[in-house]
Amino acid sequence: MKTDYVSSRKKISSQNAAGGHIRFYDETKPETDLETNFESDLGAGVESDLEICGRGAPENNILTLLKSILSMSPTAKAMLDEAMAMGWSIHLDECEESEYVICLEDREILLNDHGYQSKALAQSPYFQKALLHHLIKALRDVWHEKRQGGVENFYSLEGTLFLERIRAADLDVICILVAWELRSEGQDKFWRHMIGSDIGDLAVAYHEAREYDPSDLTGKKALRFIFEKWFESAERVNTCDHACLNYIDGLMDQNAGDAPVLGRHYPGAGAVELVSCLPDKTAYLKGMGAHMIKNPAFEGLNDPINQTHFMHILHDSQAVYAGNVAFRDKDLAAKMFPVG
Repeated sequence: MKTDYVSSRKKISSQNAAGGHIRFYDETKPETDLETNFESDLGAGVESDLEICGRGAPENNILTLLKSILSMSPTAKAMLDEAMAMGWSIHLDECEESEYVICLEDREILLNDHGYQSKALAQSPYFQKALLHHLIKALRDVWHEKRQGGVENFYSLEGTLFLERIRAADLDVICILVAWELRSEGQDKFWRHMIGSDIGDLAVAYHEAREYDPSDLTGKKALRFIFEKWFESAERVNTCDHACLNYIDGLMDQNAGDAPVLGRHYPGAGAVELVSCLPDKTAYLKGMGAHMIKNPAFEGLNDPINQTHFMHILHDSQAVYAGNVAFRDKDLAAKMFPVG
């Protein structure tokens, strides 16, 4: 299932980009619901097979099991450890419009359980693997928020769209990297799950790149390859743009009458390469930032609906409202509707 990337973040209030309310973890939920904190003990004897819960393990061990699986991947473990150190928690809940939601104010990650009961989740190998997939993306999102959050307040609308594409592509690239690392630890079923997912083309391409290029010892060349391949899908790019535009539109609605939401800058090469930083302090896009800024393959807005939405937001961001009337000149607005 696809995730509207940008709408998965909650920054200002309990409303998402589309204006709908996001349901957050309720402390009154019964203990039989699956929920735990990152700080929970793994417990002894937890097996590493994702399907163990379908064979009778306690229902409340599913998220703990996912944590134990992620700990086998160096990349995922580093992101998990950082989230733990920052006090983030993880819960299952029914998220209406995303596969996961991160709440910056409460430092919570909500994974979408689609309204299924605990017992149903425990007996479904598919949903267990899907939860693991989305948890990896959520942890990477948290990783980005610490280093480069709130880009729309600094960058222009064009710059924000561009950088959000880079970030969305990176989320999928990191999922493939973690799945590959888990594959080397015997988690072949999760790797096959990734091949069957909506980014299966990236998984296959990464496998071929690693298998047929022995000189790529660190895998950075393969990561760059699938990052560029991400942009070959017009559907992925348009979906990301649509989510980003909805997100900005929602922020502007919430911010009406206050300071402007959008900045004036455009990302530089350093900002682009920063998105690709890995826990080992290397960046797989190092040296590519300047090229990507000038390359139309990574920019442009081809979807007519997104183009129209873009122009509406651009108009609203440049207009001055007084008396519910839009003005281009703030001095004229003040004359027509003087304060007081």
